[in-house]
Amino acid sequence: MLAISDNKEEPPPPAKKARRSSPAAITTVAPSISSGPSEEMTRVGTVHSLFRKGRRGAALEEIRSLQFTQHSGIDGDAAKESLSARQVLLHARATMPNGAVVTSSTTGSLPPGRLGENIFIHLDATAYASIWPPPSGCVLQLGSSGGVTLRITFACEPCQGGAKRAGVDGVKAFKGWRDDACRGLLATVVTGGAVLVGDALLMKLMAGSKPIAACKYYQPMNAWVKGRMRYFIQKIPHGKVATYLQLATWAGAKPTRAYMRIIPSILKEEQAEEERKVQFLTPSLTGSDCMHRYHRVVDTKFCVLTKHVPCQVERLCKEGVDVSPKGEVPQLAIWNPTHEELFLVRLQDEL
Repeated sequence: MLAISDNKEEPPPPAKKARRSSPAAITTVAPSISSGPSEEMTRVGTVHSLFRKGRRGAALEEIRSLQFTQHSGIDGDAAKESLSARQVLLHARATMPNGAVVTSSTTGSLPPGRLGENIFIHLDATAYASIWPPPSGCVLQLGSSGGVTLRITFACEPCQGGAKRAGVDGVKAFKGWRDDACRGLLATVVTGGAVLVGDALLMKLMAGSKPIAACKYYQPMNAWVKGRMRYFIQKIPHGKVATYLQLATWAGAKPTRAYMRIIPSILKEEQAEEERKVQFLTPSLTGSDCMHRYHRVVDTKFCVLTKHVPCQVERLCKEGVDVSPKGEVPQLAIWNPTHEELFLVRLQDEL
């Protein structure tokens, strides 16, 4: 939920300024789109500012329009990557009738673009302050006809570099980032198209919910990197393996040593959890019924991790994966998922 600040903010461009209305009066039906919802959506805000970064480390460029490519991200932006959960960064504010800005308390005084966001949203009414940030798995549509669709992945984690660019006093300035997305909210692109300053922001809301709440459409993702890595490990299919680097990329983590060290601990935890399940929780289950998928993870050189998973070679061989005497698996065994398999699994499709 957003907090109230006394800072005033420049409204969206007058030519396309959103008309304040009650939620019941500003609904629209989104067009049918592939891999996404086709349901009644509610207008909750307006695109105030748009930004793009041509390369990592470069300054943000403020522009009047952005072109989005399905499953890849923003054209010309450094974060464009088909298997990334960090394709788009959003930030939002609303304004009270007295002009006070409703926003995250730690970033209320920052002008648009200081957090490195691609899209700065002006919420149409103070009632919608309760729905920002929408939870992971929700869908946002941009444009008067909802042409561009975004899937919310997770809140952006604060870092020293981001704090420095924003001009705030270190990471502590973003306290509560998981709940209020004060560092921004990340998303992937479900359907592409053009977005202009002044375009509408549409969202599917839960019918009859008080306070107003957003509907989840896709499987939610964990706010923590470790939780997201565990989530993707459980997605690796039978007869396939994934590397440390792949897991870090899918989870939206930089492939640093610190993050790579998380994976062995996850494998040990998964193995211990499986053993507890067999011995205490579900003693009637045997074989693959209670088997976790931690044995399907290999290092960046395609080598097995028998130091952490003693049963790995045996299990992989049973699944048809050849393991050489040196402990290497063939490149053909590496899982190469699509964007849909990673990020666009609907809640009703979850196994």
